[in-house]
Amino acid sequence: MPSRPSIIRVQSEQIERKKQNVAVTLLPAKPETKTVLVRFPAPVKIKNPAAVALGKLGGSKGGRIRAENLSDERKKEIAQQAARARWAKEKANHAKDFNGAGDGS
Repeated sequence: MPSRPSIIRVQSEQIERKKQNVAVTLLPAKPETKTVLVRFPAPVKIKNPAAVALGKLGGSKGGRIRAENLSDERKKEIAQQAARARWAKEKANHAKDFNGAGDGS
């Protein structure tokens, strides 16, 4: 909206005139009608057969086979890295709640 007071005043006067010139038409009351609830069938999800075939080829068994191929040492490293990430996130949230700023100071 413009910032000049004269334009604002002119626009508000125009709006008031439009409000005064509006004619109200009353419609006759509708006769009582019976409300019917229409239920539509739920949409059926159709999967792409090519995508399903690709998923069965390797996607559903990838994590399990990867874990079998990893050495115990590597599994331990991955688990420790995940734990460090979880604790870092927890400490950041705690510092944010405690200090209110979230910057740890």
